[in-house]
Amino acid sequence: MATRSNIGIRETDGTVKTIYSHWDGYPQHVGRILLAHYRDEESVRALIDLGDISELHETLDTVVAYHRDRGEEKATLIVHEPGKFQRFEAYAYVFCVAKDYWYWCDEDELKPLTQEDVT
Repeated sequence: MATRSNIGIRETDGTVKTIYSHWDGYPQHVGRILLAHYRDEESVRALIDLGDISELHETLDTVVAYHRDRGEEKATLIVHEPGKFQRFEAYAYVFCVAKDYWYWCDEDELKPLTQEDVT
């Protein structure tokens, strides 16, 4: 059974753009990989640019993306207006450009993603 998540980027204007990630969305997998391997704006943007993904891995080359790797139609990014972020899946991870830091939630409120959360 899949543990779905959203992965997003919060722009300086407050909007959040998210993609869907199908497998292993819990913090000990997706959260750990994001915290360890997608630590800057450039790498996060490159991940988001892939569109929805089936599996997140340590490098963009090994990520399994629906459009790039399976030939499926590229899904439209979900854009949340400032102050209106909504988690659609079990977990959500948002990289904040202004703070250069990952946040996550499994309920309603985003909180900083720490090493303690992913171990």
